[in-house]
Amino acid sequence: MVDRDFQSLQTISWQQQGFSGVPHPESRLFRVLLTPSRHGFAIVDRNRATLFTGPPYKETASTNDSVTAVGDHGFVTWSGFDPGPPVLQVDGVQWPTPSHPVLWSFFATGDDQVLGLDHKFNLYRIDQRGGEALLVSLSSLVPGMWNSGFRFDQALPDAGRALFFSHGARIAFTDASGIWFYFRTAVLDLRTNKLVFRHNGHIGDDVSLSLDGHLVAVREEDRLNLYSVP
Repeated sequence: MVDRDFQSLQTISWQQQGFSGVPHPESRLFRVLLTPSRHGFAIVDRNRATLFTGPPYKETASTNDSVTAVGDHGFVTWSGFDPGPPVLQVDGVQWPTPSHPVLWSFFATGDDQVLGLDHKFNLYRIDQRGGEALLVSLSSLVPGMWNSGFRFDQALPDAGRALFFSHGARIAFTDASGIWFYFRTAVLDLRTNKLVFRHNGHIGDDVSLSLDGHLVAVREEDRLNLYSVP
């Protein structure tokens, strides 16, 4: 961890779990996920995940289940597909199985709810009592047949905003040269369920959402653009 001047504050050692058959075992294969409040982070490895909160940062939770998101006090896990129904757990507590078992990705929002995305890129809000509500369709971010990445970033919980970005390729079967790549971004206001910002970029761009949810940064090659979001 470093401060805003990139001065070292604390170092945490992590021994990566090995993958058999990986040609370059020195490659980083684990993920580092920030908690919604930004007061902690999780290291998600092959068969385990560990949550660190602070400062000073120390281990406060761990799991061997399949982690799909990290919260401020634990993990969102989605497992048990075979032979029975999937099991959704939030901070170690089993929630009712969502009525949409095809959900494949979840996002922790920092409250008593989580967001779930299905294979058609419909976004649902799910609570611990089993309530579900369709918030918005994000299929406009995935216009092609091949999607190579769909990710999200979020502001602080009080801001109530999340950024989604997607990249892939569009293929026109009636045109021999019809292959186009896309990179699309949108900001969702979680209070109104409205998309308040859209941007079409290029493969290789990077995007980020400010902590208050009112500024989007887009890096295009060596240029950084800032967009104000009402």
